Amino acid sequence: MMKKACYTFLLLLILPTYIFAQGKNKTIIRRKAAAGFLPGSLVADFGFSFLTDKPDEMDLGFWGSKIFNTYYFYNIHLGQSNFTVRPGIGLGLESYKFKNDFTLTRANDTRKPMFEPASKVFPQSKEIKKSKLYTNYVDFPLEVRFNSKRKNRKKGFFVALGGKIGVLFNSHTKVIYREDSQRKKTKVKEKFGLNPIRYGVYGKIGVGRLGLFYSHTLSTLFEKDKGPDKTTDTRPYSIGLSFAIF
Repeated sequence: MMKKACYTFLLLLILPTYIFAQGKNKTIIRRKAAAGFLPGSLVADFGFSFLTDKPDEMDLGFWGSKIFNTYYFYNIHLGQSNFTVRPGIGLGLESYKFKNDFTLTRANDTRKPMFEPASKVFPQSKEIKKSKLYTNYVDFPLEVRFNSKRKNRKKGFFVALGGKIGVLFNSHTKVIYREDSQRKKTKVKEKFGLNPIRYGVYGKIGVGRLGLFYSHTLSTLFEKDKGPDKTTDTRPYSIGLSFAIF
């Protein structure tokens, strides 16, 4: 649902809009990209998610653990220098695919989040196809960027260093399994002791609109004493491609 909303948002920004202006004797229709109305930059990040100091139950599958960010940055040029300060806002969506097909649930006695084999949580299943955890944040990034071309900052070489703070607004697990020769999917929407506030640092390097990014979350994935056991030092990090849409 959230990814569909992001794609729709990006599409609306890219698609052209039509401006109607009244001339002396006729109506003039001007075609202009919606992005032209905004003074900043819209950036999309696509990459892969990883975890540090994770328990065996959280071993991740590479292709299934992904990150998608979409951020709008406002550019503040520092005088006549090649440096730009860019505060921003956007969505940070991450997913973690558990290689061993564990899933998050709650213990019946303490109601504390814990990892269990998905086949135990769904005993009716014949085959577990996929088990994932999704975490969605509203992020507030702030970065300092150096561009080799001061007069045309959309071209040339760039390096950026920044940090961000995020607020969790949605989280859920998803298990896909087979039952009675049918492919079924179950989602459980819950926080599971996830940290409601995250903060971290990131860096980017690239040329023109395309770059590489590395992001490291300094806060833990789960709150202390509220998440599953053996996850007190688990922290996400990610790598991938960054693309400036405008």
